[in-house]
Amino acid sequence: MKPFIAVLAGGRSPEHEVSLRSGAAVLAGLAERGFSTLPVLIARDGRWHVGQPGKSDLLALAATSPGRNALEGMLQLKGSGIYLDFPALHGRGGEDGSVQTLCQEAQLPCVGSGPLASALGMSKIRSRHAFLGAGLPMAKAYIPEPEARQTTPASVHLERILQTARLELPLFLKADSSGSSLGVERITHQGAFAPALERVRSLDPEWLVEEEITGIEVSCAILGNCGSKLVPLPPVEIRPLTSRFFDYAAKYDPGATLELCPATSLTPDEIQIVSDAISDLSPDVSLFIGDDEAAAAVDFLRANNLNSIEDIAAFAEQVANDPSGVVIPESLVQLVESGVNLDSLVSITGDSFGGSTTTVSPASQP
Repeated sequence: MKPFIAVLAGGRSPEHEVSLRSGAAVLAGLAERGFSTLPVLIARDGRWHVGQPGKSDLLALAATSPGRNALEGMLQLKGSGIYLDFPALHGRGGEDGSVQTLCQEAQLPCVGSGPLASALGMSKIRSRHAFLGAGLPMAKAYIPEPEARQTTPASVHLERILQTARLELPLFLKADSSGSSLGVERITHQGAFAPALERVRSLDPEWLVEEEITGIEVSCAILGNCGSKLVPLPPVEIRPLTSRFFDYAAKYDPGATLELCPATSLTPDEIQIVSDAISDLSPDVSLFIGDDEAAAAVDFLRANNLNSIEDIAAFAEQVANDPSGVVIPESLVQLVESGVNLDSLVSITGDSFGGSTTTVSPASQP
């Protein structure tokens, strides 16, 4: 008998709409693979609306299902025979460990990392410290002292960035715990820093500045299943067409970015190096994602300067509904296996939902 899976989408973060898209993709992909699903909408006010088995219209739940607070919502799931929670949530309240903590306390299996790893992965500052501690190369950065984040004038910060930390323009100013490139500002001249800092401070009291690194941007989804070696999926090259970097519009507006699989600017040898390097990280996986049963999407540059490690929502969106049309067979099934950790699920196979990996022919390359 296939497991009964609750798919959580929406949430209180500014990434609410993105999460709804991810949730719809996950519901469709799991249903096509034969899993029984239950949609759960977390409204912008934080209220949980639990749907009916087999339904997929998340938006309708706000009108058809009574809203409950998070604890009541989780207890309702616990009492309804749910086998597994699949959070397709983005940003705060979804990827930061809060939902994962509720699942842990309710003793409900949950796809993805646990509370601690989720919280670490959501914070750019704290994950940066973990990456540096693990020996990964990172862009030069300025991280203000806690007492100076909100009150010290922008002019003082700018002097420290340029004179003390010796960072060079262009710079990236980033909110600490925001996803989908929200709260990320590219600074090309000194006069742009103060207004950008005001905008970022309004989103998050914690922030950092990193020096820009130019290169070929590549995203590689990885899956760590029940303590086994990390499995890298095919690298996807990211080429924004309408923005100077992979910002919110470039990520989600149709036609705003080319996402090419295979990564056409990488040689076959470089693609193999990427896959081998990620596989070699397996013994130290806890340094990056905090536990052995998780998934992540790693964004990096050709020079191997690691940019970010995202968590389950980014991974699920890439494997279930990638804007380029790339669909990775069995990936959602593997996520379910890692969440439930049952031998009975290992034999679940079949045709891929939606097709195989898209191949970009030379004639179609830009």
